[in-house]
Amino acid sequence: MKLAQRFLITTAVFSVGFLVFYFHWGNFLYDHEFPSKSGGAALNVRDYRGTSENATHVNGGHTVYKEIGVWATSSEGKWDGEFSCNESGTKVHVIQTTDYERLSHSNALFLIHSAAFSWTKLKRKRPPGQIWIYMSFESPLNSLNFNHDVLLNDVNWTFTYRFDATFPSPYGGYFTDKPTVLASDTTNWAKGKHGVVCAMVSHCTDGWGRMKMIHQLASYISTDIYGSCGSRSCPRDHSCNKMLSKYKFYLAFENSECNGYITEKFWHNALIYNLVPVVYGGTPADYEKVAPPNSFIHVKNFPSLKHLAEYLKLLDRNDELYNEYFDWKKKGRVEGNLLATYYEPNITMCRIMSRLLEVDKSPGDRSAKDVEEIYSYLHSCR
Repeated sequence: MKLAQRFLITTAVFSVGFLVFYFHWGNFLYDHEFPSKSGGAALNVRDYRGTSENATHVNGGHTVYKEIGVWATSSEGKWDGEFSCNESGTKVHVIQTTDYERLSHSNALFLIHSAAFSWTKLKRKRPPGQIWIYMSFESPLNSLNFNHDVLLNDVNWTFTYRFDATFPSPYGGYFTDKPTVLASDTTNWAKGKHGVVCAMVSHCTDGWGRMKMIHQLASYISTDIYGSCGSRSCPRDHSCNKMLSKYKFYLAFENSECNGYITEKFWHNALIYNLVPVVYGGTPADYEKVAPPNSFIHVKNFPSLKHLAEYLKLLDRNDELYNEYFDWKKKGRVEGNLLATYYEPNITMCRIMSRLLEVDKSPGDRSAKDVEEIYSYLHSCR
């Protein structure tokens, strides 16, 4: 037999053998359970990959696995890994990539507003049933990768600063579980404060005229402006906050007039460092819902900036009235930097995992998309 004929016969036999192996053992490897990386419950390879046709594995008491994809570069932080969610007894596998094809295999996508992904490419590769979560701690006016129609029609859940978000993630909060000071405390919070009003502003242009309002108020009352928009400067660290704590009032004017948009200016820069915040951005009702009682002064509660300035001067002269703005410390405490916890992947992804499990229990119900909340978020700015 010629050498060429032998080669053809050998190749044919090998090919048939390979096909038998592929269809029999290939399916075995794909569906077979292997010990998980962390030990304990077995891991199903198909489940671990998070494919939509078999995203969870609950038979026999096995741990539930899901995959969440994050379109992000290193500039958006590090999100990938495998995390155990103790509350639900589940595990979540997170992949971080810019590969649209790879992301199409995930149960859910976590979309960070500052990432430069393409909504069009994501939609083109999106499989049926994949949940999209949009994350932004900026107002809709300042979110970078913002698409009104996509958010309204294609995004399922939001992860924002708003308290009515699918995953409420405010900049700070007031808690009554433990008072800041004793009920008998007699601290004079005005003592040692040599300045009257201060502001820290680095973005000088915005849609509603923040700097114009600050300059107008400064024409009625002594106001020192720090940052690139003012004539004063301080270090970009905690020593700056300590410097500003020598003032009585802090202008916590947000860069957007949006309902519920209350940032670190209020929680951290003012309340944590014992200044009375003079606020503008959200409505008075927004602040009343979340802030310590009688802890702030809202611009809209005065007929004019001149009237506001006169009231601030009254408080500046009267320590007893000024100290009333700190009575809340006898009833509760403030957390001023909750934002940092949302960038801890294990916390964030386990919150999402819990909601994904709810959808599994009631497929097709309203929990799969927060229509009203997304609409409210999109139309929250004035």
